[in-house]
Amino acid sequence: MDLLSIEKKQFRFIIRQLVELKILLSEVRRAKGENGEQLKKEINHLLRKVRSGIFGSEERVEYKSARNFASLSEAFEKVITEISNSDRAMMKKLLDKARVYNADLERLGARGGKIELALREARDNYTNPNLLKNVEHLLEDAIEADLAFESVVDELIDSTKKLKIVKSKFTVYKQLQDLAVVVTTKRDYGMDNPPPGIKIILYNQVKFHERLHQHNEFQEKVRSGIISEDEKNRTPREVKDIAYAFFEAMIGYCEISYKFPRERFLGAYEIFRIVALPGFGPFFFELIFSWASLKHAPVVIDRKDVSPAARKVWSYFDTDRKYIIKYPAALRKYPSLIGFTKEELFELYGPHAFGASVFDKYGFPEGLSREKLEELKSKLTSDPNSLHYFRGKSFITKEGKPTTNLAVGGLASLDKAYYYDGEVKILAKLLKKGRVDQEYDYMFLQVGYHFFILSKPRSGL
Repeated sequence: MDLLSIEKKQFRFIIRQLVELKILLSEVRRAKGENGEQLKKEINHLLRKVRSGIFGSEERVEYKSARNFASLSEAFEKVITEISNSDRAMMKKLLDKARVYNADLERLGARGGKIELALREARDNYTNPNLLKNVEHLLEDAIEADLAFESVVDELIDSTKKLKIVKSKFTVYKQLQDLAVVVTTKRDYGMDNPPPGIKIILYNQVKFHERLHQHNEFQEKVRSGIISEDEKNRTPREVKDIAYAFFEAMIGYCEISYKFPRERFLGAYEIFRIVALPGFGPFFFELIFSWASLKHAPVVIDRKDVSPAARKVWSYFDTDRKYIIKYPAALRKYPSLIGFTKEELFELYGPHAFGASVFDKYGFPEGLSREKLEELKSKLTSDPNSLHYFRGKSFITKEGKPTTNLAVGGLASLDKAYYYDGEVKILAKLLKKGRVDQEYDYMFLQVGYHFFILSKPRSGL
């Protein structure tokens, strides 16, 4: 559910609670015409209505509204980094104002809140007419707060409609409790020349276990003879074949084929293959970045080939996701995040490294002195572990034109290394959940590769 949808849901709750508060107020005013035991009976009726919830549920409408407002505030926090500073300030101001009215409604309508306490006092002292008047005034205050709340949320809705907010995160966050991650270093020996490296799989764990249970239950019935051969033949393939349990649960698959030496791309991990379901692409990339950040390393895209859609995502990260750190430009400010000191960098590359925006075809910051460049190249060619040296490529050098932006977006975005640790906590939770399924890592790996082949056209990564 995106921010606009959450706001509209909040707005509907406000309208409903306003109607119910007005009904309650009219009943209080009508009860004022009663006296004696009949008045006490009417107050008890009102008290039961408040205690059981204005909508006849176990929750008060004000509590529902407060819970809904919490969702609205949380949703705003998820997209706060994706909107401009002026829009952020404007939205925050409106939310702060709404938070005041919401707090007023909570104090009035919460369990044991002012309205309920005032009704109890009026019931226990029903001969005192001023006590019921107090309830009337509190309900009037609640209606006033509700109307003000309605006005602010209505303004929030209008403001949100004007914002260009990336909705992909909401697709992820509303399903987060169902997701898990499995990481494996195994190779798929069913492939020709299976690549080494690390495979990271994001999947819907709930769906996986549902399918796995369905498959295991079917197999048990077959073994025990409960299912006839004819029934077995008529059973859908997705129940019979366990691979479907993995495939249908798959959300994202990534192969990290290589970790560069520290001299090249600052020791970055190279993404060889990556694919995700529509709506999960940017989040999955950020999850991979966060995984690499645990090793104090940035990430680069495959140095051989990048699909058009992956190029688009990479360019988007470079130009729109300001909170993602881009190297080598960030060397002056954030060398320690990737395990360097400024002194080490100066010794390794010389002073020119601190002014570079992209890497050259060798994986060194662009613009190093001739002497430094030759020194680094000779070190790499003499290192038997640096066979990857010959795969060096600069997208700007190979594909660039005189009009190509050499610093930001487009081809320049492909010649940078990216660092982001913003999803580390979520990743830790997903990895912990994934340990339950670690025994299936080889199957995840096998199915993950086919998921990549089959999903690539629709995912676009």
